[in-house]
Amino acid sequence: MSKIKEIEQAVKNFTEEELRLFRRWFASYDGKAWDTQLESDVQLGKLDDLANSAIDAHQKGQSKEF
Repeated sequence: MSKIKEIEQAVKNFTEEELRLFRRWFASYDGKAWDTQLESDVQLGKLDDLANSAIDAHQKGQSKEF
């Protein structure tokens, strides 16, 4: 059995309280992983084209204020 299948089975057997705690833990874990990836992408310039495109569109009056 793969690790993923083992985790799936374990989660299916959680009590409501265990599931609530797992969700909280996983949201935090996943958020930190996302932040780390985003910071890396910024440092590597992977978002530069997207940022420049947004700035260009804004300068052309093609953006909205929310």
